[in-house]
Amino acid sequence: MTTVAIRALRLIDPRPQVLPPGWDREIPAHFLIFNAHRPLFGARRGEGSWGHGRHYAAVDPASPDANWQVQANVRLDARLIEFVPDAELAAFAEVVAAEYQVPLAELDEGATRVNFLTEHGQAVRMWDGTRLVTEAPYAAG
Repeated sequence: MTTVAIRALRLIDPRPQVLPPGWDREIPAHFLIFNAHRPLFGARRGEGSWGHGRHYAAVDPASPDANWQVQANVRLDARLIEFVPDAELAAFAEVVAAEYQVPLAELDEGATRVNFLTEHGQAVRMWDGTRLVTEAPYAAG
């Protein structure tokens, strides 16, 4: 079995502002949502707001096609979309602020916290052919 590393793009809720129209209601929560600069493979495909591109694809991890779809999307430089809940944002802000020696109060001004966290909050997810496994930090470079 081959394990594939997938770069994750951590986005702030709410989903409807990012995903293609209707996807927040139509795509099951367990589907893997990818985003890239070029068209992708999946059970559903569409165009939405710019993340790592405007093309989105939803992969059903239980589908027999999931493995090749995930691998093809990774080869197309797709990012796995991960929505970060508010509670995790608050905890993550404290860690990142301390690491970068930025006063937490500065991150609370408007969109500053959101921008800072999305910029420094990238990660890598691993796909083992059937499911997402282990998480490792990813430093953008």
